[in-house]
Amino acid sequence: MQLVKARFTRVLMSFALGLALLAPIPAASSESSTLATRNVVLGAFLEEAFALSGANAATHEFFPKRLNVAEGDDVHFDVGGFEGVFILPSNVGAQDWIDEFASTPTDPFSFVIEDPDEAPGNLKGNPVIALGTDATCGGTSQPPCSVDGTGVHSSGLFPTGDFLTYDVTIDLNEGDFVWVVNSVFPDQRMKISVVDPADRTSQSDIDAERTNAFKRYADAAAALHTKLSNKQTRHRTRGGGRVWDAWAGYDTQHFDLLDFYPQRLKIKKNDRVRWHFDSLIDEIHTVSVPRAKALQTAANVFAPVCDPDGDGGAGPDNPPDLEGPPFCSNVAQLEFDIPAGFVLPRGNGIYRQGNNLESSGARGGGLPENPYTLKFAKRTSNQGNPYICMLHPFMRGRVVVK
Repeated sequence: MQLVKARFTRVLMSFALGLALLAPIPAASSESSTLATRNVVLGAFLEEAFALSGANAATHEFFPKRLNVAEGDDVHFDVGGFEGVFILPSNVGAQDWIDEFASTPTDPFSFVIEDPDEAPGNLKGNPVIALGTDATCGGTSQPPCSVDGTGVHSSGLFPTGDFLTYDVTIDLNEGDFVWVVNSVFPDQRMKISVVDPADRTSQSDIDAERTNAFKRYADAAAALHTKLSNKQTRHRTRGGGRVWDAWAGYDTQHFDLLDFYPQRLKIKKNDRVRWHFDSLIDEIHTVSVPRAKALQTAANVFAPVCDPDGDGGAGPDNPPDLEGPPFCSNVAQLEFDIPAGFVLPRGNGIYRQGNNLESSGARGGGLPENPYTLKFAKRTSNQGNPYICMLHPFMRGRVVVK
C-alpha cells in the first residue's frame, strides 16, 4: 500500500472512467530564454481501443515521463479519469519518500488512512490527497502553485467540470529536480528537471510522445481484449470437480483493461469458477455476486460523509451538507468512507442464488493477488448469475449454470 500505494483506494479511480477524455492541449510556447509553459497529460481512456474492439482500456501514465524546464517555467497538467498530481519535495528519490511518508494507513500522505471510530476493516480516504494541499492555487482561474522544493503539492482528485487541471510554477534552481506521482496509481511517475533554457523539452516532443504512445497502446489493448474475450480454459481437480478460469481485469505495463474475461461463462451445476488477479499492477478489483446486492456496497465506496465528533467520538457520520467539494461546511469533519464490505472477502465460497453476497474482497494492485474461487450450486436460466466489481460497477460478468 503506497501513497498512494495504499492502492485499494484507488477506489476513486475507476468510478470516473467516463471522465478520462482529454481536454485539448494548448499550443506550445516559443523556445527562448523567456519563461515558458509546458503542457503535460496524465491518464486517458483509450478511445481508439474501444472503437477497434469494444475494450474498456485506460492508461495512467504521464506524458512525458521526463520533462526538462527552466527556472520559473510553468507546468500545466491535464488529468484524464479519476487520478491526481502529487509533487514531492525537491531532490529526493520518489520511492524512498513514499516508503517513509506514504506507505501505510498511519502515514500522513497515505491514500487511505485508518478510521478509528468504525468497525475493524473499515478505512477512509485521506482528505489531503482527495481535496489537495492548497485550495487557493493551481485550479481554474487561480494562480499557479509555487513548487519551491520545500513541501508537497497535491492537485486533489475532483475535476472542475469534465476535467481536472492543475498549474504550477517551478521555482527551483538549475540542477534541481522533483518527482511527480500519480496520486491514485503511484507506480506512474514523471521527473521534472531544471535545466538551462536552451535545453528545455519542447512542446512538440511532448505531444509526439503522447500521440505515438496512445496509438501503440490502443492497438495492443484492442488485440489483448479480443484474445482474452475468446479465452476459456478449465481443469479437473483430483476429486473430479471442474474449475473454469476467469480474469478480473487485466493490467499491462502501459495500460489496463477494465472488463471481466470472459464476460459470459457457461458451466454446469457444482462447477467452480476461479478468477485470477495476478496481472493487476495498478488496478484493484472485486468479484461480487449477486449484482444487485453488490451495488449496495459499491454505492458507499469512498462516499463523502461529515463526522462532527471526529475519530474520537462515537457519534454517527452525517450526509454531506454541500453538494460538491469540500462536501462539509467544516472541512475538518470530512471523511471518505471505505466500507469493510468492499475491502474484505464475504460469504462461504458457495453461491446458491438468493440475496447472500459472495465477494472476493479487494484484490490486486498491491493487495493480495491470490485467486478467488466460487462454486455455483444452482442452475440458472440463460440470463445466468450477474456479477460486478464493486470498485468499477461498469465491469460486469455473467455465469450461466446448466
